[in-house]
Amino acid sequence: MRQGKTAAVGRAPALTVRTAVAACGLGIGLWAGCGRWLPGTAQARPQVQTQDQPKPRGCQAALVAGVSAFEEEHAGWIEASGGGQLISNFGKVSAAAEQEALNSFIRTAENEEAGTCTQQRFTLLALVHQQTWTSFLAQRKLAEEYISQSLTERLLQGMKHRGARLRVQEKVGMLREAVDEYKGLVDNLLPSWTPDEAASNLAMEHDEAARRLGALQFRIEDSGAGQALASAWERKNGERAMGKRAHGLSVSFDPALHVMIRPEGLGNLQVFSSGTVGPPNSPAQVDIGILNDGSIADVYREHPVPALFAMQPAVKVNVNLR
Repeated sequence: MRQGKTAAVGRAPALTVRTAVAACGLGIGLWAGCGRWLPGTAQARPQVQTQDQPKPRGCQAALVAGVSAFEEEHAGWIEASGGGQLISNFGKVSAAAEQEALNSFIRTAENEEAGTCTQQRFTLLALVHQQTWTSFLAQRKLAEEYISQSLTERLLQGMKHRGARLRVQEKVGMLREAVDEYKGLVDNLLPSWTPDEAASNLAMEHDEAARRLGALQFRIEDSGAGQALASAWERKNGERAMGKRAHGLSVSFDPALHVMIRPEGLGNLQVFSSGTVGPPNSPAQVDIGILNDGSIADVYREHPVPALFAMQPAVKVNVNLR
């Protein structure tokens, strides 16, 4: 990390080392300004700025050295959180950064009389804890986002494997695993010095996160990815049904009626017509013929004259083999 690098968190004004050093004589008043932390990104992290001022000495120099050592680690936390990257075991990482800041403070203040830099040490720890807590809150939010994405992928994968909506018991089981995983991640991120009041607020935030994850699994079928899976299942079911109907033997029947009218005459008039009658989904074929040959004996049937009117029903059988 480069010493002197500045980066602001949120919109609050930044607290500089110069301000911290000048405030060392304020005692408890500085603790009220630096020792408390605010939730979220409303806090500001200290900045190490190069300014035209006398070089600090003694306890003030020790404070500057401690803040500078911590700033090198803190800048990496801000970059990781801004890039959406979880810091593994942030609790241990932050503890190591705090110890490094204290070591730099002690090395610089080792020539001072014992107990003379107590206020500066107090100020250093207040600044370190304030900015560590801000980074923890950013990491906790990333942890919930990571678990939400993981739960969504797990639910969708289960739906793909089943080819249908998941059972309630399956979804509840996945939700329980996601909540346990979230709590485990937050425990690894939590600083060891977390005060009781902050721990109580975190317990409430755990419950809120669990409710948000529960709402996610409840609405997974209504999400864009869930609706896309439902459409794919419907399409596949339709194709499967069409495939079943496309194979085998099919038989259909088409009714028909043949009508013949034969008035008197020698057969010089011949009229034939064909058409369908009945509903569109089940039509019947009708054939009508008119032939004026009634004056000619019907030798085939041994009648002196043919019948004037003849009607013959018929059925057309359609056989399809696929």
